[in-house]
Amino acid sequence: MMYVTFQYDYQKLLEDIYDNARWEAYYDPAILPILSSCCEEAGVKVVPVHETRKSGRQPNDPNKIKKKHFIETYSITKRITVKDRKTGEEKEETRRVGIPDYVIVPNESKYEHPLPSIVNVEFKMPIDLTSDYKECNPNDHVDEIIHQLEYCSYIIFTDGVTWFFLSRGKNNEEFHIDKTITLYDQSKKNWKLAYRGAYSDSEKELYRTLGIAFDDTEKVECAPREWYELLDEIKKVIRKASENVNKGITLTTPL
Repeated sequence: MMYVTFQYDYQKLLEDIYDNARWEAYYDPAILPILSSCCEEAGVKVVPVHETRKSGRQPNDPNKIKKKHFIETYSITKRITVKDRKTGEEKEETRRVGIPDYVIVPNESKYEHPLPSIVNVEFKMPIDLTSDYKECNPNDHVDEIIHQLEYCSYIIFTDGVTWFFLSRGKNNEEFHIDKTITLYDQSKKNWKLAYRGAYSDSEKELYRTLGIAFDDTEKVECAPREWYELLDEIKKVIRKASENVNKGITLTTPL
């Protein structure tokens, strides 16, 4: 089982990556463990797809069946209007859109035989994380989210600090923000602080696994309550999405 702590792993990782790398793809060491730890109970896994474009080179032999691109499972093609950066002119092009950063898929899904995602995760680099953090906003990325919702019913949108849990609206042009959880206290301009409390169930399990003695009644420094709320909500969304798949509920079925 993968364990993720707040102060010593997650928070520090986010801040270190922001200070030293500042590129979305480099946040994998922080984001993947927290998502993976929430997948285990549901029999699913998280797969990064943000840098994947093809599932392999197309065969040179025209008589061979061409491979389907890996990324086609996690995107759609659309005619969209794009603006030329140099001339400012607008034109229509067919492009692949709606590619998420991570997908939650059944354990049976493989690179050569990818299965549809049950939850998409869209990650945005945090803004001014170590100085004057500014919360991300899914409403600034409506088209990107709507494109993903055309093939996946649930989206987790996050910058690693604030987490939005999104679902499809009544039509293809809207989405709902079902829940928002933030690990940052805007009023104090700092991460939400730990508190003195009892060991969490996951901490107890970890100590027992490692053979470390502990006092079950002892008050210890715990991560912010929002941290545990976040883990529970990610698990809840994954569990609901998995149950829908098992019940045969699809994008055309009212949720």
